[in-house]
Amino acid sequence: MTSFASRVSSYAMQARLAEMRDGAPALQVTSMMLGPDRFLEWAHAVGYTQDRRLRGLLSPVAPEKLRAKTAAPEEEIFLWTGFIDLANFFAVYERVAGKRPERILDFGCGCGRLTRYLDMMEGISAHAVEVNPSLATWCQENLKRVRTLQNTPDPAMPIETASLDFVYALSIFTHFSLARTDAWRAEMARVLQPGGILLLTTHGTTALDIIATSSVHQGMFSLTSTEAQVLKQRLAAENYIYLPYDRATVHFANAGADYGNSFVDAEFLKHRWNDANFECVEHIPGGLRGWQDIVVLRRK
Repeated sequence: MTSFASRVSSYAMQARLAEMRDGAPALQVTSMMLGPDRFLEWAHAVGYTQDRRLRGLLSPVAPEKLRAKTAAPEEEIFLWTGFIDLANFFAVYERVAGKRPERILDFGCGCGRLTRYLDMMEGISAHAVEVNPSLATWCQENLKRVRTLQNTPDPAMPIETASLDFVYALSIFTHFSLARTDAWRAEMARVLQPGGILLLTTHGTTALDIIATSSVHQGMFSLTSTEAQVLKQRLAAENYIYLPYDRATVHFANAGADYGNSFVDAEFLKHRWNDANFECVEHIPGGLRGWQDIVVLRRK
């Protein structure tokens, strides 16, 4: 089966990479050390920033002011995390579904960190939705092979019923209250065909353990170490904890007034998210780069 790295790498891109490698002994060594797929990964993340011709053969990257709204603004980090996160999601889907996804939705696509890799794939029907108008507009104007739509903070999406086989939502449900989570899961059930997969990420005890020991993450969440430890103790009893953002952060995110950080207990979600619409088939603690949990739901 063709690897994810090969699927997002056109023949023209691979030919240019070969020219770069053959003209530079250091790149020849890098290629031999990494192997074919990891060398393609290097090209998408680092090579993109170093070679103008290679850059012209890949989908564009949003400007720094937009990247700063959704992810690490540094170009290399933005590129690499987009690559490995989508590769991870595809691997999970293919393992659970036993096939490749064909009709895909990036829910909450931001400025295209993952979406731009969909833009470079052949043989798929790719959709994206984004609530922030400036981010949605950039994707619409620059990632032409993806149908990007602007959605509202609350359901519904302008997407046909039962039209998709894979929906992923990276660090989107991590910001929803329980009521919005339930409403959006119902909307995902509407657009997924029976047997389709919804993959989403959540904050759980893994994230709280990291916040408790990391000053960087404490700053990101406006929590002290002690407060993070208390939240972990509360989570087992309360199941779902939602901490609304302050007014300035809500304004910056431009994703609706009901927006914050949520934490969900694993056993609670396995029970509550097994409902008339979905079967919770897998929960992977720290599945997103050791940070957020990955939850896999199959449409009934």
